[in-house]
Amino acid sequence: MRRLVGAMMLGLVVLGAAAACGSDDGKADAAAPSSSVPSATASAPDATKAACDEAVAGGEAAARVFTTKWDELKALVGDGENVEQAAVEAKVAELETSIRGEFKKWTEKLTELAATDIEAPVKAALTEGAATMTKLNRPDDPTPTGQVTTVLAGITTKIKTACA
Repeated sequence: MRRLVGAMMLGLVVLGAAAACGSDDGKADAAAPSSSVPSATASAPDATKAACDEAVAGGEAAARVFTTKWDELKALVGDGENVEQAAVEAKVAELETSIRGEFKKWTEKLTELAATDIEAPVKAALTEGAATMTKLNRPDDPTPTGQVTTVLAGITTKIKTACA
């Protein structure tokens, strides 16, 4: 993700205001998803529904956090004029830690939910989502910054489809 955030910073400095295109309206950090896991005594359909609800909420929260942090960086850099490099580097480090933390929480939650007694298609979607998030959260992941929200939405969509 270092490359991801580094690319974010470089793109913002070079492109300035043009980087603001396509930002989301979500501005507030989302509350962490519930830490409850479907009970082993719950029926598979009930456990599956609970896992689906929790996984989707976690994915939406991760996307909101990423978008919010991306917007913070764009606001800091602005049009690229009179930007204090040390301040940008400190903010990039802070934002990277926050984004990595949120991505790690969702990855762990997906893994935890997939380990419960739930329907096979949902278990597969959760497992695939956790693998994708693990890859996305690696420092050397080459995913372009502009595609991160698409990747996050894709995971959530696959989970919703499996849950339907």
